[in-house]
Amino acid sequence: MRVFCIVTTLLLTACASGARRPVSASPSDTLAPTGFPATVRYVGVAHRSGEARSAEFWQRLPVAADGGAITILALSGGGGHGAFSAGALIGLSERADRPQFTVVTGVSAGALLAPFAFMGSAWDEQLTTLFRRWCCEQLMRSPGPAWLFRASVYEGKPLVQLVDRLFSDAMIEAVGEEASRGRLLLVATTNLDTQDIVIWDLGLIAAQHTDAGRRLFRQVLVASASYPGLLPPTLIRVEGLDGVYDEMHIDGAATAPFFIAPDLSEIPPGVRDALRGARIYVLLNRQLAVRGSTIPDRKLQITRTSFSANQRALARTTVEVHAAFAQRYGMTVSIASIPGDYPLQMPFDFRTDVLERLFDYGKQRALTGQLWTTPERALGQEERLDGPACETDMLTNVR
Repeated sequence: MRVFCIVTTLLLTACASGARRPVSASPSDTLAPTGFPATVRYVGVAHRSGEARSAEFWQRLPVAADGGAITILALSGGGGHGAFSAGALIGLSERADRPQFTVVTGVSAGALLAPFAFMGSAWDEQLTTLFRRWCCEQLMRSPGPAWLFRASVYEGKPLVQLVDRLFSDAMIEAVGEEASRGRLLLVATTNLDTQDIVIWDLGLIAAQHTDAGRRLFRQVLVASASYPGLLPPTLIRVEGLDGVYDEMHIDGAATAPFFIAPDLSEIPPGVRDALRGARIYVLLNRQLAVRGSTIPDRKLQITRTSFSANQRALARTTVEVHAAFAQRYGMTVSIASIPGDYPLQMPFDFRTDVLERLFDYGKQRALTGQLWTTPERALGQEERLDGPACETDMLTNVR
C-alpha cells in the first residue's frame, strides 16, 4: 500500500508539472515571445514570412561588415565535445588569427559557445574558466527513481544554473551593445509542437536591455542545449492574435547539426556581389571520419553506434549542402572537425579531465595551424583505424 501511494504521488506530480497552455492553431510566424517583437526570431521559409525574413538577413550582412570582409562562424552541437571548439577559439586568439565575425551561429553546445565567439578574445578568460574550474560533471544529475515519471532522465536545474553563471547581466548587456553595431548572434532551438527549427536573434534580444530580455536570452540557450529525453524541454510563452501559449523547445541539433543562415534557398540579387568572397567557418564538435571497429552484438553498443552513425551522416550531408551553396555564390568555406584518430568519448561524458584534454587538443590544433581544411578534404577523411573504438556508452550514465 505504501509503494502504491508513493507511485501515485509521483504520477500526480508529473501530471501537474506538465500542465501548460496548449499550442496555438495560428501559424507560428504570427506568434512572438511575450513582450517582444516577432523579429527576435526566424521560423523558416515554410511560413509565409520566411522568404522575406531570409532576404532581410542577407541584406544586413554588408551593412554589418561596414566595408570589411564578411565572415560567418557556425558552431555545431556535440555536448561535451564542445570543449574542442572552445579550445580552438582560444588557440585562434593566441595565434592572433581569430576574425571579428560578422555573424556567429550556434546550436546545442555550440549555442553556449556562440556568445563567447561573438564577443571575441576579451572574454577568453571566462571561456577558459568554464573548462578549468567550473565543474560540468553535475550536468547529468539523475533525480532518482522519479525520472520514470518525468519528461527527461536527468534534472534540468544544473544546466539552468550553469547558464546563469556563464551569462551574467554584464555579458548580455555587452552582447546587446555589440549587436547594436549590426553584427548578428543567432542560436537555434527546435519547436517540438511544430517540429520546426526556430532561429533566435540573441543580439536583438540582448539589445532590449531589459530584465525580460536577459531572461529570454538565457532561456533560449538552455532550450538549445537540452538534449531531448536526457534533459527537460523549455517552455517559452508566446502571444498571438488569438491568445497566449506555451511552446515546447528543445535542442537545436534535433533539426540541424549547424547552420549559417535562416535559409539557404536564395540570396537576393541586390546583395550577391557584396557577398562574393565572404568567408564561412564551421567548427564541428564531432568526427566526420569513419572509425572502423568490431561492434559487440549487444543492444547498448548497437544503439550507441547507430546513434553516432546517424549524427555523422547528418553532419556530412549538411557540410555538403553548405559547400554547394557557398560555391554557387562565390563564398569560401573552411571546416574544422575532430580528427578520426582522436580517442573521443561519447558527447555526454562531462568528466573534467575528459573535457580538459579535448579543450587542449582543439587549442593545439589552432595554435599549430592545423585547424581548418576545405569541405572536400574534410569529407574525404575516410580513415579506418585499427583497434576498438574509444567511445564510452552514453547510456551507461543513466541511473
